[in-house]
Amino acid sequence: MFDPGQSTNLAHSSDVRTLAGSHTSGKGQVDMSPIDAESPNAERAFAFVLEGRKRQLGLCEDLEVLADQLGHGLDHHLAAKVQRYLAHDLMVHQQDEEAVYSLLQVEHPSLSVSRLIKLAVAEHERHREYALEVKAFLGDVSDGRRHDNLEALGYLLRATFENMRQHLEWEEATLFQDARHVILASPHHDLAQQLVMNRQGRLFPRQIID
Repeated sequence: MFDPGQSTNLAHSSDVRTLAGSHTSGKGQVDMSPIDAESPNAERAFAFVLEGRKRQLGLCEDLEVLADQLGHGLDHHLAAKVQRYLAHDLMVHQQDEEAVYSLLQVEHPSLSVSRLIKLAVAEHERHREYALEVKAFLGDVSDGRRHDNLEALGYLLRATFENMRQHLEWEEATLFQDARHVILASPHHDLAQQLVMNRQGRLFPRQIID
């Protein structure tokens, strides 16, 4: 079963810095060296992104479990772990995907790809809005508040995991279908560095056609 605590370790792990061939200086700053397209680090960086997608699917499973439990005794430990994931890791994992989109846009600068990317990013933003509501609702229910709103919470939980599942399936059939090939073949590959930047609180520079 999905463990947001484990995912938190992934999202902030020093292993991500290792991906980029980086090292930590005496001042605690991360120095990121370039990655060659043929480097196995490219494969590992993409694997990190895919792992984040698995975590999101796991989140959907746990949201469904919580929705089924409403009115029958909520698993407060599971609810707390889900809240932590929503607060810390969901955005990081989505930014990792958007780093992949940025590279796809560079290699395939077409209007159709641009439209797919814009739609995906817009849905990420919508999911983060859901996440804020879910986190707040779960916190209230766990603290014994809003007992009269369990039906609304159930609707919110189901809307969230159903939308996220559909979104992940859609991404898999469109943007991620050729993503691995594009990233490994790109002479300007920098996915690992972008993952490091995401975990330092800096967004990657998007290159999306308006």
